[in-house]
Amino acid sequence: MTRLFVLSIAALALAGCANVDDLRKKEPVFFATTAKTPQEYGDCVAQGWRDIGKREVAVERIRNGVDVVSRSSFNVEEIVRVQHYDGKTHINMYARTSYHVAPMMQAPNMCL
Repeated sequence: MTRLFVLSIAALALAGCANVDDLRKKEPVFFATTAKTPQEYGDCVAQGWRDIGKREVAVERIRNGVDVVSRSSFNVEEIVRVQHYDGKTHINMYARTSYHVAPMMQAPNMCL
């Protein structure tokens, strides 16, 4: 019985997990363009998030740019996709939830 309970809790926890693709299906909570390169902008956002206490922040290379990804124990919490096309660097930020997203939007704004 205990084993079944533990397995049920684990299945529920994993069912709520969000990944990068899940977040990108949502509407962006922030979007902009910048003259910076994707790497410069991504590094700036990552440092800004670390400065406000986000521990699990990664800058991951993608085609024509980078993803800046903030993770919690089970989920991707926020992602900033930074890609260069049409002669500009385009920025889109996605969040798992809109609750408490305002502090996370400060670094993308300040890095422009």
